Amino acid sequence: QNYLQTENLNIKATLLRNSAVNYLENIVEFKGDWNNTKGNLLQNDQLIQQNLTKPNKEFSNQFNTIRKIGQQLLTFRSTIAYKEYHENLAITPGVFSDFINQGKPYNDAFQEISFNKFTTNNFIEFSKGLKQFTLQSKVGVKYTNHTMTSDLLADNETINSTFRNNTRWSTFNPYLENKFSYKKNSINATFGVPLQWYNLSNQSFEIKKSYNRFYIEPKFNLTIDFAKFWKVSTSHNFSNDLGSLTSLHQGFILYKYNSIQQNEANFNEVKKWSSSLRFEYRNPIKSLFINFVYSYNWNENNLLYNYKYNQDAS
Repeated sequence: QNYLQTENLNIKATLLRNSAVNYLENIVEFKGDWNNTKGNLLQNDQLIQQNLTKPNKEFSNQFNTIRKIGQQLLTFRSTIAYKEYHENLAITPGVFSDFINQGKPYNDAFQEISFNKFTTNNFIEFSKGLKQFTLQSKVGVKYTNHTMTSDLLADNETINSTFRNNTRWSTFNPYLENKFSYKKNSINATFGVPLQWYNLSNQSFEIKKSYNRFYIEPKFNLTIDFAKFWKVSTSHNFSNDLGSLTSLHQGFILYKYNSIQQNEANFNEVKKWSSSLRFEYRNPIKSLFINFVYSYNWNENNLLYNYKYNQDAS
């Protein structure tokens, strides 16, 4: 038996100016959610009750302006956002008593999590054309700071530090993206070389770790119209993904009545390579369209996870 209640509020204000010399847009936005979920289930004739509340608020400001300097267009964009997220889970009767309460049955388990995130992304972008060639460049910097605190209570009493978290992640990411384009007759090609540098700092209670990463993520796309109605295209991309930093927590967190997890590993680094080859026939006169696509994807993950299951499948 489940009961779900959803409440959302979204307020947005936009300032817009468009003239012959410049374009300016600024958007201020507030988003709020006050969601509540209740669930009852029977397990071996025992009633288990769960109640989850998830209030969260988010403020953001997006600024965008385009100015004409000589024959070139210069774009500046800035995004600032702050998110405050809470999650409170109550379960009756208490679960995982052997692990949480030294084998003694208890009435109520209460898991509380607070999460705050500040992020900003600012960059300048311009393009320069020379006959069939075009150069697009973007220089920017991203900064993210998020904190997560959590505690697990048994019958309104705190347990110990094994079930407590106080974690702060910060990421400083300057980047440079250059994209070269060539277009002539039936050939259209682009080649990009984004450069990413990350400084990551992780502090859990009194322990602080710092990491530095430098990534080169080339991208290549080519399209050729080689015959009437026929087109062939290929793309190749390499990228890096740092995963969800907020999923890392030294203390255990009760996710639901049959799942309690700890993730004390390093951050999740994933290298991704993707390639594709596409043949396309489009004849609008006869309404005949044929596509053949071959794609290849390769991922390398630095983490493998292990789960321990109890006799009751928890």
